[in-house]
Amino acid sequence: KFCHRKREEINEFLELQEKERVVNMARERNREEKIRQGQQLVQKTSSSSDTQNAISTEINPIIKITHNHKPPDYN
Repeated sequence: KFCHRKREEINEFLELQEKERVVNMARERNREEKIRQGQQLVQKTSSSSDTQNAISTEINPIIKITHNHKPPDYN
């Protein structure tokens, strides 16, 4: 009886350890996925910012030319 009870305790302990290991692996995967998503978001934001800067660089000279352009004198 003693050996059987001891084996049951050991098996319960091992099952709990295995469950904890699986939960920890899932947490680690989730953490890594969040990090990956964050990096992708930063890359998209950076790419969007670069595009916005390129557009601004191209548009600003046009705006300056238009703004500095004087209307024709009809007098």
